[in-house]
Amino acid sequence: TAALRYLWMLPLMLIVNKLFGSNVRHVLGIIKRDMKSWFIWSQVCFVLFYVPLCWAVNYLPGWLISATWQLTIIFGVLTTPLVRVKTQQSGYVRLKIPTKAIPWMVIILVGVFLTVASYITHLKHIAPLLFAIIAIMLAAVAYPL
Repeated sequence: TAALRYLWMLPLMLIVNKLFGSNVRHVLGIIKRDMKSWFIWSQVCFVLFYVPLCWAVNYLPGWLISATWQLTIIFGVLTTPLVRVKTQQSGYVRLKIPTKAIPWMVIILVGVFLTVASYITHLKHIAPLLFAIIAIMLAAVAYPL
């Protein structure tokens, strides 16, 4: 399904490129300039994003994975310090976690917890749930990277 998703996105990407006056050759040139980084991060995306999600699907229903997937918002904010931005004054600076996002992150975390807690009552064994949630969390960290 991941391959089909990307095949479906290709025509949409071409349309967006045309609408905004960009050019596919330009994008391919950027990729070609730093092929090693693009290849490495593509592998990170596949191995740490798709594989854990596919593994979790074997143990949890899709609706619970979708509800738990909201953790990507939290992990996206928490990975903000990994981003460096070039400034005119001091070279590169790491971004900081926006404090305004913390209350929203707590609300999301509570929602995910309540959803998972309601599902726990239907389980005989909790281990598959915990392994699946750890896999989803790993994928949620890899997604914004």
